[in-house]
Amino acid sequence: MVAAVALGSLVGILSSDDSRISRGSLAIDGDDTKDPARFGADEALRGPVVTVEFRTSGRRSLARATLYRDRYLLTAARLAAEADSISVVGETGGAVSATVVGTDTHTDLAVLRIDGRIEGAPLRRRSALVTDMAVTAMMGSAHSGGAQQATVTATDLGERTSDGVDIFGLARIDSPPQPEMTGAAVLDSSGRLVGVANALEFEGSSSGDRSFMVLPATIAANVADSIIDTGAPRHGWLGVTIAQRPSADAASCPAGPVVTAVHPGSPAEQAQVRPGFRVTAIGGQDTPTVDAVMAEMRTLKPGDASTVRLCSVGATITREIVVVESPLEG
Repeated sequence: MVAAVALGSLVGILSSDDSRISRGSLAIDGDDTKDPARFGADEALRGPVVTVEFRTSGRRSLARATLYRDRYLLTAARLAAEADSISVVGETGGAVSATVVGTDTHTDLAVLRIDGRIEGAPLRRRSALVTDMAVTAMMGSAHSGGAQQATVTATDLGERTSDGVDIFGLARIDSPPQPEMTGAAVLDSSGRLVGVANALEFEGSSSGDRSFMVLPATIAANVADSIIDTGAPRHGWLGVTIAQRPSADAASCPAGPVVTAVHPGSPAEQAQVRPGFRVTAIGGQDTPTVDAVMAEMRTLKPGDASTVRLCSVGATITREIVVVESPLEG
């Protein structure tokens, strides 16, 4: 059965898989309700990665968070949304309260803010996660040590949470997936921060078969900036529905999903994009699949201009399109 999947941002997708499963437990560490000691005025947390304690109905779970901007941290939205209270725990056992600035279900990203000081380098804005890249998932600060070496095995992936939210633009690494590593900074071989880890459960996985996913820093930065600066995530919207399906010009066009509908008044309509066109590249990056299109769109925010390469009956068509905020996104 083919069903339309409504995504408020980016583009629409036609998908043949509309299955759902329930979510498993998330790094639950026990029922200990003792509060850690608070930080002294002269103490500081050490970045680029800190440990975060989430309390939900008396239970506690531990994960990580990556330093993004001064006093702002990035972690998983699913953990932050469920928590009654959040504390950032230092290496000496002290803690400071954190508040949720905002969350984005479309990337499973949350921005936290603390009142304490953090020492360390913030998340870099640019990344180039590619297959076979060697990376390191940081479990703590450089002072405390602790890291997992891994290799990127796939990029431009789409995954679905058990709540039915599609998350695009993810990379997969071959490190053993531990839920408590969620929110950890992922570095390349030169020590540059290139992504934020997400080892929570996605649809189709089980507690013994999780995938260790990474949200690229380019996507995380766009979402985090929107949340910090405007109070809400803002995603770029092209205004088309696409599907991975064959067409009459498949042999004469590069690989790419087919435009099945164009929203009235959208940037795509204004650029004279037509149903039947194939989307073969966005921003100079090839987009052979629906997931690849969505991954590239995730790097764009409203007002950004991008070159979109299309193909129709063997002819290459290039359009410069300024994306807008989705009218469907709440």
